[in-house]
Amino acid sequence: MASPKSSLILASPTDEERRRCWKATHPQWGAALSLDAYLAREQRQLEIPLARNGGLTNWILTTREGESVPPPAGGSTDTGRPVLSSCETLKKRALVRGKDGIIREGTAHGVASVFTDPAYRGRGYATTMLRQLADTLGKMEEENRGDAMFSVLYSDVGKKFYAVNEWFPHPSNHAEFAASVDDTPAVSPEALKILHFDDLPPLVAADEQLIRKEIAQPPHPGHPAIRAAILPDLDQIHWHLAREGFVCEQLFSRRPNVHGALYTSSSGARVWAIWARSFSGTVAEPAKNTLFFLRFVVEEGVSDEDLREALRAIVAVAKKEAADTACAKVQMWNPDRRVRAAAEELGAKYVVRDNDSITSLNALGEIRGEPVDWVANEKYAWC
Repeated sequence: MASPKSSLILASPTDEERRRCWKATHPQWGAALSLDAYLAREQRQLEIPLARNGGLTNWILTTREGESVPPPAGGSTDTGRPVLSSCETLKKRALVRGKDGIIREGTAHGVASVFTDPAYRGRGYATTMLRQLADTLGKMEEENRGDAMFSVLYSDVGKKFYAVNEWFPHPSNHAEFAASVDDTPAVSPEALKILHFDDLPPLVAADEQLIRKEIAQPPHPGHPAIRAAILPDLDQIHWHLAREGFVCEQLFSRRPNVHGALYTSSSGARVWAIWARSFSGTVAEPAKNTLFFLRFVVEEGVSDEDLREALRAIVAVAKKEAADTACAKVQMWNPDRRVRAAAEELGAKYVVRDNDSITSLNALGEIRGEPVDWVANEKYAWC
């Protein structure tokens, strides 16, 4: 029998072990899909540009060779080493503004799909895995084998579990609109543009420059001196759209071709949203499905009045797109003060999340253990 947790190791799974992990997670994260479709989606996501060339890494907690752990309740039909807990990390382009005011470019690790089979729960395996993962990611940077400056994850078990392993919770709020097909305001074609995939490259490039300008600013009063951001580049957006497209193809036999909307104000300043759907339920369970604004961008020079009109027009398109694809709601994560006020004027419900999708960040390298101001903490960074 294995001795304590010293016998447990973080390892890369074999293809067969990775498939076992996917099968185990299907009931929790694949409710909208058959098992075969879910397995196909997970395999397909490995081929997305963001995941290629070491972009995505799968991890399992298992035992050292020749050692064992108590079998799961009810026994197991699996052969080979036990998969006690599992997760994956996805590299993303990132920026950090240090206390010295210097902006450094590198990557962030998005930690996702943290899972322990119910038969193995209650033994501390997920905690052990996360502690080893945090140490591994940190050592990779200390040994100059990577350029990651922080990692992020999204907790569905509240704010405390991950915080003990240094993934500290950050603001996790959203404005929510009910889906509808009956709320389309009159907007001139010159002012409102529907966004298709080919429209996105120049917008994400412009957005990157806006984030670079924002993160270069001194810390806001009452905020940490260190500022960090994940860049919403085209690979990051494409990861969400590919996932959405595969599921919609299974559910509706078609892929969405409307990925957002852009409003140009009378001054020429623009407001835009890029979105994607997430399905936690079937077509018959729209209350479980959501159209998320991956990123909501307001350029400089947009007045409060123009912002209200822009939001009204963009949200109307989003609400119709949501309703057309069995999504009961539209969500915008962490809107700033101006956007929140405009959203609430339009009837949005403002929600402070305490238990699910808690945005959490773990600083690495020279900023490890330091408080961090997370710039542009929106849905696009989720994985």
